[in-house]
Amino acid sequence: MPLRALIDNIEIISTYLNSNEWIELRDKIKQESLDVIISQTDKKGYLRTSKNGLQHFVHKKGEAPEDFKTESPQLLFIKSQILLGCKEAGWNAISEYVENEWSADILASNEKNRIAFQVQWSPYSFEKTKARQKYYKQDSVRGCWFFKNPPKELRDWDKKPIADKDIPLFKIVETENKDIKVDFNNQLLEVKEFIVLLLCRKIKFCSAMKAIRKQMITINFYEKSCWKCGANQHSYYLSETVKSNCGEDMYLESVMWQEDDAIEFSPVIQNAIRDFLVTDKGKGIKIGRIKKRFSKTVGHSYMSFGCSKCDAIFGGWHNHEEIMEVKMSGPDIVFEVELELPIIREEREHWCLSEKKEFCE
Repeated sequence: MPLRALIDNIEIISTYLNSNEWIELRDKIKQESLDVIISQTDKKGYLRTSKNGLQHFVHKKGEAPEDFKTESPQLLFIKSQILLGCKEAGWNAISEYVENEWSADILASNEKNRIAFQVQWSPYSFEKTKARQKYYKQDSVRGCWFFKNPPKELRDWDKKPIADKDIPLFKIVETENKDIKVDFNNQLLEVKEFIVLLLCRKIKFCSAMKAIRKQMITINFYEKSCWKCGANQHSYYLSETVKSNCGEDMYLESVMWQEDDAIEFSPVIQNAIRDFLVTDKGKGIKIGRIKKRFSKTVGHSYMSFGCSKCDAIFGGWHNHEEIMEVKMSGPDIVFEVELELPIIREEREHWCLSEKKEFCE
């Protein structure tokens, strides 16, 4: 079900006409006995509107070539939304485009760039995807793919697309309400909305993720006793995640930051805790010094928690197990504070979305 046809020597893209214009065109064709030549096949056709209101062209009976494949309503809808997104973003776009050894569902262009949008609602192999991407590149065209089910070579264990700069690929889903969306980093976006974001350069490939410098951090305090002298006191742990510039969760256990020691020992966290300890809510908390201590277990010194009374080291492995247990029952005191964080980054290739173009890198 194509979206492009030649009528009275004028190329028409059905999606670009409103309902009144579509009706007027249909009446003109009837009154003037005009031919509708479907651009994709150079065969005669006619205008049709689907039950969902989608305007498109259809071959007249007996006109469609033997190898012509009828597109699904979902594919037709996605193509129409890509066209509308291109138009809103200020790009020229044409459907069912063919050039040299390749074709594209939609070819978008501006003064400097061309992008071939290809939609795969049915299965399509990795080898074919690579081959077509190669043809695009040879003609200085950037390929962008939308898959219902990405090839296994281009998806992770959760069947989500792997971010690949050479093969930009995004997942499309059909919701329970039969709505078609782009599943982008666990956000469901309208297809047209996604295209506008992409063409307006608000989506960018980044090889690393970087945390927002200023954000809310949760410091969780819990009671404990010293393994050596038995003194009662407190320790703490931070919220598990921080937010990246593009709104993704970054797990603190797996990130890198500008110092060698754990982020919970950083000056910004220590200063926040000192300020909290003089408040009414925090004045009963007792914490030992944060400093380097020698561990017989590992045979060297490292930054650590220690007893507020005897200064015995609270080993890292023991602390980890202790925190896992505390998380099951919950901390005793929770302190939320907005902080200017040190630079926190994680090596994680991803497509980064930022309305303000404040990308991860």
